[in-house]
Amino acid sequence: MIESEAYRKLNTVNGQDLGALYLQVLELPAKGENYMAYRTVKEFPIVGDVINKAVEQVVTGQLSGRDAMNAAQDQAVANLRRAGTAL
Repeated sequence: MIESEAYRKLNTVNGQDLGALYLQVLELPAKGENYMAYRTVKEFPIVGDVINKAVEQVVTGQLSGRDAMNAAQDQAVANLRRAGTAL
C-alpha cells in the first residue's frame, strides 16, 4: 500500500514522498546504519530538553521565537558547561 500511487498522492508534502522516505529509514538498520545514533550522544538530552521548553514557550505565546531560541542557547551552553562538556 505504501508504494501505491494513491498513497503517494495523499502523502507527498512539498515534493517529498513521505512513504518512500519511511521505507528508506526502515532499511537503515539492515545496512548497519543507526539513524537514531544522535540520541545516544550524552549531550542530546541536555540540549533536547532546553529546546523542547523553548518550543513550548513559543507555541504557548510566552516568548517570541527569537527570544526563546536565544534563551535556549544560553541555557544549553550553561547546562553543557555544568556537565563538564568542553565547548
